[in-house]
Amino acid sequence: MVSFNAIKNFMRELFYHCLPIQELMVTLTEWFIKAPTYAKRGRDVSRSSRTARVSLNYYKRVYKPCF
Repeated sequence: MVSFNAIKNFMRELFYHCLPIQELMVTLTEWFIKAPTYAKRGRDVSRSSRTARVSLNYYKRVYKPCF
């Protein structure tokens, strides 16, 4: 995957420096072709159920009801 930081740095180069746009676009295109972002197909992950001890700890120490 292409990191967000790499894309951000290229956008900074594009807007703040006078570099040719075509070179930046070619580089970004190569990066996305090599490592496209992916979505996992057919993955339906259910939420894990919490134990009673964890729930009790949450309501005793973390949860602060507001009225």
